[in-house]
Amino acid sequence: MGNLNANGWVVLMNQNGFYFGPNSVINVHGLMVTTSPIAPESSGGGGMWQFNGSPPLASIINYGEIHARAGGSVFLVSERVENHGTISAPGGSIGLYAGKEVLISERPDGRGISAAVKLPAGSVDNTGKLIADAGTIAMHAQVVNQNGLVQANSVRQRNGVIELVATEELNLSSESVLAARGAASGVSDGGSITVKSDRRFTDAAGSRFDVSGGLEGGNGGSVEISATRMSSIQSRIDGGAKAGWKGGSLVFDPFDIILSADSSATDTTDGSGTIFYDDPMRTGTLHLNVGDFQGGGSAFRNFSKILLQATHDISLAPNTTWNLNISTGISDPGSLLSLEAGNNIEFGTTRM
Repeated sequence: MGNLNANGWVVLMNQNGFYFGPNSVINVHGLMVTTSPIAPESSGGGGMWQFNGSPPLASIINYGEIHARAGGSVFLVSERVENHGTISAPGGSIGLYAGKEVLISERPDGRGISAAVKLPAGSVDNTGKLIADAGTIAMHAQVVNQNGLVQANSVRQRNGVIELVATEELNLSSESVLAARGAASGVSDGGSITVKSDRRFTDAAGSRFDVSGGLEGGNGGSVEISATRMSSIQSRIDGGAKAGWKGGSLVFDPFDIILSADSSATDTTDGSGTIFYDDPMRTGTLHLNVGDFQGGGSAFRNFSKILLQATHDISLAPNTTWNLNISTGISDPGSLLSLEAGNNIEFGTTRM
């Protein structure tokens, strides 16, 4: 409920969990908070921590402010992690991890510390603010729920990285903002946003992705949305850039894709009425709305490279017209649309 200040690394361990109150403030070079029942094995000098064994059914809940110094890191490791407050690590790393085995070590490029979750478990929820401009933000768990601000904007030529990974389900609610934009001053490219779920992905209208280039120049960044089961894309996704610079790159990687001008079309049962998570043939179809913006259609725009990569089929719904100038930009002759399918690509009589 109070203040914690330190000029080095602070490691907090408690199998019963942690609660950081609304008025709490933490200022450190780096922070590790874990409910792991096993003491971390350090490589010496704080270079690596190895957390093994299932964490207890305890939570780390933050309503306060946690700040790491420039280049520092903040890691929360537990069965359940909730952030409702603010966590910042400029030029460093923020990691919210729910897993049975987590390895945290120095990055090979010398830019702070990274983590690998070998056995995801539990859940990670964010309704607050995670900010690491020119740094890296990661959320890994069985279930990831995002409904706050996740910001890793570029600073000069250092681009931010955002990575959300779930083995079961990943949900973006209406207040979700994932931002890895170029810098507000000078020339800088947008960063990268990766959203992956081994099974289900959902999002809601109002959710936003932004990897646009810098306000004074710079190319757009990259967005990848990958999940076996996702029925539609409701988020607004922007990879724009100033005139003379290229828009970003966008990848959708589901099981099946139907290109449609109808945002309400969904098909999550393959006609059987039943979903079997372990059977990829019954995981549903992504109806990707590519209609005109003026008609309330496609919510992704200004990307110079778009890759639709279906594990099974890609097809175009009847009477669908995709105006690529809206999605890829009118003035960029180098724009590229690629369709890759593991089975068939069917055009029928649809115009494109």
